[in-house]
Amino acid sequence: MNNTTRGFTLIEVMIAVGIVAIIVAVATGSYSKQIGTVKDRAEGQAHAMAILQAQERYYSENYTYTNDLTDLGFIKEFDLPSEQGNFLTTAGTCTDPAPYNVITACVLIQSVPQGSQATNGEGTITIDSLGNQSW
Repeated sequence: MNNTTRGFTLIEVMIAVGIVAIIVAVATGSYSKQIGTVKDRAEGQAHAMAILQAQERYYSENYTYTNDLTDLGFIKEFDLPSEQGNFLTTAGTCTDPAPYNVITACVLIQSVPQGSQATNGEGTITIDSLGNQSW
C-alpha cells in the first residue's frame, strides 16, 4: 500500500502568504502616491478651466480677453494660486501666429506646478481659447 499524500506543507503556504503580503504592501504605497498625484493634477486642470471659462464670459461682454485676473473677479492680477496651492495660474497672449497672437483674439492660461507637484517633475498645464491644451 502506498500512503503518499499530495499537497503543500504549512511552511510552503506560509512562505507564499509572506511573499504576497510584501507585494501588496509595496503596491499599496505606490498606488496611494499615484492617486495623490492624479488628484493634484486634476486640481490644476480644473483651476485652468475655471479661469478659461471666466475669460470666455469676459470676452462675450467686452470683445477682448484680459491678462489681469482681477478683471475676472479673482483676488490677484496674476500668479493666482489653486485651491490647494499646488499650482499658480496666469493668463497671457497666445503664442500662435497672427492674428491670434494678441490678447483681443486669443488668451493662453498657464498653471505652473508648485511644491510637491514641482518636485514630482510635473509639467505646466496650458490651455488656450482656441482649444489647444497640454496637460
